[in-house]
Amino acid sequence: MSTSILPFDIPPSYRLLAHEFGHALAYLLVPLALLYSSIYFGLKGYKRVYGALTLGVIVGFATATSVAPIRCPPAASLMNFGVAVGILKTLDIFARRHHPRIYNGSSHLPPSLLALLLTTELRYESFTPNPIRVSTSPFSEPTDLALHIAAFAALQMLPQEHAIILALQVLLTIYILWTTLQLILRYHDSPPLFGPLYQADSLGGFWAKTWHNAFASPCTSLAYHPVRRALSRVGLPIEAARAGGLVAAFALMGAFHVYALSPLLGREGLRRVWWFFVGNGVAVVFETGLWGKESKMGRGRRRGRAILAWAFEVGFAAWVVRGCGVPEGLGGIRWLEMCEVREGGVGIGWLGM
Repeated sequence: MSTSILPFDIPPSYRLLAHEFGHALAYLLVPLALLYSSIYFGLKGYKRVYGALTLGVIVGFATATSVAPIRCPPAASLMNFGVAVGILKTLDIFARRHHPRIYNGSSHLPPSLLALLLTTELRYESFTPNPIRVSTSPFSEPTDLALHIAAFAALQMLPQEHAIILALQVLLTIYILWTTLQLILRYHDSPPLFGPLYQADSLGGFWAKTWHNAFASPCTSLAYHPVRRALSRVGLPIEAARAGGLVAAFALMGAFHVYALSPLLGREGLRRVWWFFVGNGVAVVFETGLWGKESKMGRGRRRGRAILAWAFEVGFAAWVVRGCGVPEGLGGIRWLEMCEVREGGVGIGWLGM
């Protein structure tokens, strides 16, 4: 009789996950290899080959969840996230094909290495233009991470039934997970992915300077610039065209998150996620019109703007949390049931709701 060295039996759903997730990762290597090849041939000047391979990349990523489905909801969400990132990156590079990025290094790299960098860098740190920003934090990135972990731990000790507490925990969780990955996978000289949350003093500043900008490039090339140009052509004033482009960029990120979270959330939760991003885009435009230019604001107006911005952001996030069924603290998660497949559509019942 065989015995397990673990103090508990591994649920069958986890055993199934190991098989399905491995199959999915193996399949994703196909469009990833095509993406690298398309960039390589694009750098070499083979435009038709680049175009054909780009189409193959999009088809490969778009069919991944059908060819290699995953039934574990969290893992399926992670798979959707990877697929969406791959498609956005491919379309972003294609949209910028007439004005490709320039390598920043002093040494000349062959197309094979340049293609590898373009394939693997989300923020294109080695190239110009890129969306990276200079940190304004008084602390190092590891110290800021420790401060945010401490804040998350403190929130765990408060009553977990309040949506505002849960919303703050969600914001901190995203910061902690992404920053941890950044510290592990980054180049030694990569700038921080986030600014410290405690420095955010406006909605515009939160999204432009504080929150991560991993997807700033595709939002700019695929939403902001096309919509701004289209609105300018039909005669709208430049400020109105820019506002429309900004809202379009937020709408693209809303669609991105809806797709990525679709295995986890029900229809109401996904609807609220969508409106969270679109609503933030509209709010940033409204905030800019209400408070005017940063350089003309005094300390009192900045303080008032910061209070209103945090009230709006946390309140809006709490509304989303209530519709998504976020668990009440880490203790509310049924860890051994995370991969249980439930009948009757998607949802996050395994979280304890």
